[in-house]
Amino acid sequence: MTTSTTNLLAARKPTGFSNPQLVAMRRDYFRRLAKAKLLNTPDTPAIEAYLKRLDEELARRKITIQDPELN
Repeated sequence: MTTSTTNLLAARKPTGFSNPQLVAMRRDYFRRLAKAKLLNTPDTPAIEAYLKRLDEELARRKITIQDPELN
């Protein structure tokens, strides 16, 4: 990602998505964050910020995500 894309990603809010879309996005961004941290990429702060916004939106909608491996 370029710097301008990173800035846009950090500023965007996850609204206008259905609940299943938000859950899928949250799982995808969690994987992206893990990969970014392992590879030490400069996109890590932007991904963390967007993941935080996704978590806030999920909490606002009172959606909890359960890990199927823990059940």
